Parts: sequence; C-alpha cells; structure tokens
Amino acid sequence: MYITGEVANPGVYYIPEESRLDDLIQICGGFTQNADISELNLAERLSDSDKVEVPKIVNEEKIEYEELQQEEDSNLININNATKEELKTLNGIGDTLADNIINYRKINKFETIEDLLNVNGIGKSKFNSIKEYICVN
Repeated sequence: MYITGEVANPGVYYIPEESRLDDLIQICGGFTQNADISELNLAERLSDSDKVEVPKIVNEEKIEYEELQQEEDSNLININNATKEELKTLNGIGDTLADNIINYRKINKFETIEDLLNVNGIGKSKFNSIKEYICVN
C-alpha cells in the first residue's frame, strides 16, 4: 500500500490481506490536523497495489471552522469580568455563589478556569457541570 497526503508518515506499507483503510491510517501514524477525511471511506478494503491520498482541508472549510471556534469562545462566560446576572446563568450558580466568585476575583484574578475550585462553595461536581461554559480571558 502507498499512502500520501495528510498523514503523519506517508509511504509504502505492507498490510495483511483484508485490511481496511482505517488499519493503514493507524499503521502510518494517523491523520495530520489538516486532513480532510470527509471523502474517505475508512471501512474500505484495500488491495496490495492501492494508492491512497489523504487530501488537505480546503482553506474555506478551515476558515469556517476557525470562525465557529471563535464564535463558541465568545459565547463563554468570562469569570474574571462577568456580572452577577451572567454568572447566575451558569448551571447551579445562584446569588450566593455568584457573590463568592465576584468577591474572590476582587483579590485573586482567575488565571485558569480550575482556579474556580478555590471559591467557597464550588466543588468538583459544580465545577465539572460549568467548565465547558466558562473562560478566563
């Protein structure tokens, strides 16, 4: 098998009969972050003399992904400057915990979201339920 394109280690590989494209991808070290796998059939059975080329993501798709990522990030609540009302939109954060967060950040800036665990009343369970919705910058 010959594999080129957006894989960690392109080249010629000998694989067992009845192998699938997914097996070859694993053997060659996996995809790069720029791989466009949308047109690949990872379940496809391969033959000895096959050549597979893993295409690169078209710039438009990469730009769309980056824009979506920025949009997701902008929807996060920044615990360093969120208002009490914004904090209260987080699961399980009421008046008391919102006040505790605000009082904590008056003295200590949140460097990481994990610093929220230092706030009185925020335990691992509460933190785990909101960590996907918060940021620090």
